[in-house]
Amino acid sequence: MINMPKERALLQKAFEESYAKIKDNEFCEQTALSKLKHSFQVLGMGNYLLRHEPLFKNKPADYIADCKAVCLLHDIGRFRELEFLFKDMNSHHNHALYSYQMLKEKGCTNLRILLPIKHHTYDISLLETDEEFIKLQDDKLKTEIIEIYKLIKDADKLANLYIAKTKGRIFHDLLSKKIFQRPLDQNISENVWSSFSHYELVKTADVECLNDRLLQVIAFIFDFNFKSSFNFVTFHGLIDYLLNILAGHNLDQERQHDIENMVKAYIAERLK
Repeated sequence: MINMPKERALLQKAFEESYAKIKDNEFCEQTALSKLKHSFQVLGMGNYLLRHEPLFKNKPADYIADCKAVCLLHDIGRFRELEFLFKDMNSHHNHALYSYQMLKEKGCTNLRILLPIKHHTYDISLLETDEEFIKLQDDKLKTEIIEIYKLIKDADKLANLYIAKTKGRIFHDLLSKKIFQRPLDQNISENVWSSFSHYELVKTADVECLNDRLLQVIAFIFDFNFKSSFNFVTFHGLIDYLLNILAGHNLDQERQHDIENMVKAYIAERLK
C-alpha cells in the first residue's frame, strides 16, 4: 500500500470522472486505464531513484513527499486530454500543462510540485525560462525544483522502458496502428536517424515505422539525468532488449552497427 491517500484519491477521482465520459471510445478507454497504471509505475521508478541516487540521500521528509506526489500526479492531465480527444481525435493537447492546471484548480500552490509537472515533457530550458520560476527569489527552492524535474523525467522514461520489455509494449503501444500499417523491416526514417545520431530525442511526428519507434524509445537514454537510471536499464537489459528487436528488423546492418556502438559508448560514459 502506498501511503499517499490524498494524492491517490485525487488521481482516482480524475480518472473516474473522465472514464465515465469517454468509455464508449475503445482507444480513449484503454488509454485512460493505461495512464492510471502508468502513474503508479512511475511512482515505483521514482521510489527506486529516491533510494539509489546519492542526490536524494538525507533529504527532508516534505521534499521526498513532494517528489512522490510529482511522480504519481505527473500525468493526471492525460484524463482531461482524453476528454478532448473523445470529441476530436485529431486535436492536439499539452497534457503536462493540463496536469499543472488541474492541480492548481484543486488548490495546489507548491511550485516544487507544479513546475516539474508542468515541464516534465520538455527540455529544461523551458522550465528555466518559465515566468514563475524566474520570479523566485529563493535559490534553494529553484535548485529543488530542478532536482525534482530531473527525477520525474527519469522515472517516467524508466517506467516506459521497463514496460516495453516486460509487457512487450513496443508491439501494442499507442502508435501501433500507424507503425504496423508499414513493413516491419522498413528503413529508419532520415529525420529519426538525424535526431538519434545527434544524441537527441526523436519526435513522435517523425515516427513512421516500427524501426523508427524502436529508435525513439532507445533514445530515451539521451534524456536521463542520473547514473542510477543507467544502472537500472543496464541491470535489467532494457536497452539490449530493444536493440535486439531492432537488429531483427533493421535491414541496414551498417547503420545497426553504428547504433549499437553509439549506445554502448554513451551508456559506458554515463556509468563512469
